[in-house]
Amino acid sequence: MSGVGCCVGYCQIDVHRWEQPSIDVDAFPERVEVAESGQMTCECTDSDGAACQPLRIEPLATRQGKDLAAGFKALGDPHRVAILHLLAVTAEPVCVVDVERHIDLAQSTISYHLKTLVDAGIINRERRGKWSYYSIENERLAGLGIGIDRFSRTAAQTA
Repeated sequence: MSGVGCCVGYCQIDVHRWEQPSIDVDAFPERVEVAESGQMTCECTDSDGAACQPLRIEPLATRQGKDLAAGFKALGDPHRVAILHLLAVTAEPVCVVDVERHIDLAQSTISYHLKTLVDAGIINRERRGKWSYYSIENERLAGLGIGIDRFSRTAAQTA
């Protein structure tokens, strides 16, 4: 049962706080009990027989997790990262024509990548006549950075 930290025995999972338990409760019906207590508790031992320490953590809010995942997914393409870099090194919003000149892709592909970044809230689109101008949405990008920072600080504290 690797999804429950060190636990190899009996565990309780509070379904009110954990929308998706990290273990498949159907696979171990004799070892898992759904708790109503408001805490995830563990009454089990590790592989050496020593008692496990209970997990006392606040899970990542579902909405926050989905928001971070959508942002990271949008940045999960090297062409989108190149577009973001282009926008980051310019002081003013960048015309779509200039994006096309600097990124070696077909116009339709660039439009697709720009739309993906706009839909994820990472960049802004501003219409000026028949052209679109793009700029970075600093607040959204900062939010993704805060998410990364929290993960790295949490990992450093537990190491």
